[in-house]
Amino acid sequence: MIHLNFIFLLILIGTCLRYLIYGEFDASSIVLASLFPITSVFMYIAASHLAKKEQAYIPKTHDNWSFYVLQKLLHKPKPLFKGKESIGVYKRFYVKGWHRVIDSLLEGKAPMYYSFFLTIGEHNYKVEWQRNKFFSNNDNWVIYKDGKYFGKAATVFHLKNAVQLKECIKATFDNTELVATSRTIKGEAVLQCDDKVVGTIKRSSLVSSAHILYMDEDLDIYILVLLLFRMYYK
Repeated sequence: MIHLNFIFLLILIGTCLRYLIYGEFDASSIVLASLFPITSVFMYIAASHLAKKEQAYIPKTHDNWSFYVLQKLLHKPKPLFKGKESIGVYKRFYVKGWHRVIDSLLEGKAPMYYSFFLTIGEHNYKVEWQRNKFFSNNDNWVIYKDGKYFGKAATVFHLKNAVQLKECIKATFDNTELVATSRTIKGEAVLQCDDKVVGTIKRSSLVSSAHILYMDEDLDIYILVLLLFRMYYK
């Protein structure tokens, strides 16, 4: 939405400069440019409607973990379910204010700067994006639990993964290492611990906005890594 208002502002400035320099005023440009902020308003209304549907989501499954994502423009808290019981919530945030601006200009489609708060039961987690190197193909995160350092995570991007169309995030918590991987053409992500599959995440159907998590154990770190993987790679 911000990028539409930004375009409107550029056209408005250009029209004013043209009037000041050449003495010509093009009213039609102002009229056409006004469509951008009007469109922005309609996008906000549509996103608000979808955000309400996210809040009203009730899973069909009685056993598995799930969450529902319909829109990414408004960063409202999104509930996390175990069966039909809401026992958690997550919400995106930005480490820097200009991260929000860049993300808005890209309509929330860029994975960079992705950070979020996650609450499961009595525990609060903060997954904070962090720059490791100025020029790097990988994104990094520091993870806090109840305000204390808990672990770290990073994407694993190299030539072999790129050739195989493979997405990967590796997370470390004390002596536990978790690796979430997926082939982009497949969509389902697999979570491994010590080379053993301990969980997966996938859409309930190809066109569904509901994401279903299957796990051997209901561990917070499994949920956190799968959630990070799915929302980063969208």
